[in-house]
Parts: sequence; structure tokens; C-alpha cells
Amino acid sequence: MAVLVRLLHVVIQRGRPVTVHLHPVIRTRRMSPTRRDALAQLSALLAMPLLQWPELIADPLAGTIAEYQAGRVRGAWTAVEVTARAIERCSQANATLRAIDLLSPTALDEARTSDARARRRALRGALDGVPVFAKSIYDMQSLPTTASSAEWNRLFPEPVTRDAIEVARLRRAGAIVLGKTTADDFAYRGNGTSTLSGQVRNPYDPSGGRTPGGSSAGSAVAVAYAMAFAALGTDDGGSNRIPRRRRHEAHLRTGATHRRHSHVALSRHTWPVGAHRCRRRAHARRDCRTG
Repeated sequence: MAVLVRLLHVVIQRGRPVTVHLHPVIRTRRMSPTRRDALAQLSALLAMPLLQWPELIADPLAGTIAEYQAGRVRGAWTAVEVTARAIERCSQANATLRAIDLLSPTALDEARTSDARARRRALRGALDGVPVFAKSIYDMQSLPTTASSAEWNRLFPEPVTRDAIEVARLRRAGAIVLGKTTADDFAYRGNGTSTLSGQVRNPYDPSGGRTPGGSSAGSAVAVAYAMAFAALGTDDGGSNRIPRRRRHEAHLRTGATHRRHSHVALSRHTWPVGAHRCRRRAHARRDCRTG
């Protein structure tokens, strides 16, 4: 309101320039003393979004990425502290929800590296230091690619030596990849049923009465239960759209990719999909732009 009050008090004087005093964040400039110019300036101010410092919440994992990063700037928490909390939450809840396929042994080291970049003011972007997950069909260095199948895990128990391209891009952005989430075997069905990890449970009904959807069930549940801020899934025929409708989440479906060398897939083309929690659609639009 202070900006508008100052602008409305401008005296239009014909025949000579007049100084318009605006809010300190807007540079004071000389302008022609016409009604059209004054109205144009007023319209521009009304169109400016209201800037707010994100609120500080008690549980950073329950908020948005923007709120989490704002808390880091304030010194309310570090990436190591929040990553450790996320891992602890996964360990406690997974016996019931069965959303996590495997946890990464390097997550805390990645968090320490992100905190070091933050101290140097050299963060790589909005995803730097953000705990995320990827679906079990993605290759992830130092972990086996189980595809959530007990038989596949028995046949190929060795850890892979490189990341899928989507996982590699998350790491390059500074994100902390916590591990892998449970899916239907080979991401083939839509109920979150894994022969390796068991039936994924809906966090709003852990008794099993309501399906979590699938096949990206673990990714959606991990985000909904605040185990991570976001999770990578895939979607050929609704594998991410079905779960997100059951947990009020936002997702971003990208163009088709051909990645047979970096994940287990039944289809030649698959769509990487990111799911993340948001309290309002505005948060979804803002956070999706960070990727």
C-alpha cells in the first residue's frame, strides 16, 4: 500500500518533468507529466506480485522446497539435519507403508557437501540440498536395480556402476538422492504391489483398505508422508497420475525418452515424472520451475 499511496500523491505538472518517488526497491526515475504515463506506472505496480518471505514451519519436510531453502538461509536447519530426519522417518514408517525399496548409503555425505556449498554461497540452484527419491526401476550408482521384483533382485543383486540420466541430472543440480521407492513389479500394474517389498500402503489408510495406486506408488507415498520433498516416477499409462490423485499431489510429466540403458522398462518409450507435495497449486507451479 505504501507504494500506491506514494504514487497517488504525485502531482502532475504540465510542461515540466516531475519526480515520481516509489518504493525503495524500484529505482526513482524522471517521467513525462501525463496522465497516461501515471496510469501506466500504476498498472505496473498493481501487476507486481506481492513478495513474501516463506513462513518458517516446525517440520521442514512437511513444507515446500522454497520454505526449506528459506530455513537454510535463516540457519534454522541444515541439509544434514533434514536428510537425517528424512532417513529416520523412512526407517520408522516403512515397516507399515512399504514405500521404500532401498536407501542410499551416500545420502548424508551428499548433504554435507551441499552444506559446504551453502557456507561458500555456491549453491547450484533451488534443488541443491533437497532430499528426493527415485523409482526402483531407475539405475542408481552403488545400489542394485531391483525393479521391485524379488526374482529380478535374486538374478541381478549386484550394485550398478552408474546413474540413470534422470538421477544423474538430479545429482548435478545438487539434490540429495535418498534412495529408491517401491513400485509394482517392473512398473507393470497400478496398485503398488511388489513381490520384493510387499504391498505399498496408502498413508491416509495404512490398514490397507484404500489402494495407493501405482505403479509409482512408493514415490507418491514418500512425498505424501513427508519422507522427501519430491520423487521421480515414470508414467506410460497412468503410473504417476493414478497415485497422485489419491494424495493431492502435483506432478510434472515431461516428454517421452528412450532410456533402456538406464532403467528397467517394459515400454521402449517412457515418461519420467516428478511428484512433489504442495499445499496450494501456487506452490506446485513455483517448485516445478526449480527443476
